[in-house]
Amino acid sequence: MSRKTKIAFWSVVAAQVVFLLVFIGVKENALRAGTEVILRALPVDPRSPLQGDYATLDYEIGRLPA
Repeated sequence: MSRKTKIAFWSVVAAQVVFLLVFIGVKENALRAGTEVILRALPVDPRSPLQGDYATLDYEIGRLPA
């Protein structure tokens, strides 16, 4: 492998690592500085004869007042 090819390869690898670190940093900052929201969950029948047992949650905020 030529010197130019090695430099290009490691430049691409470094750019990908930097991109991933920036992406993770932005997401961590959003989690750290964000506002916690607590939603009341309403249970829905978790048993279906065709699909078996599953969990479905319905949220009070998803229902619009009349």
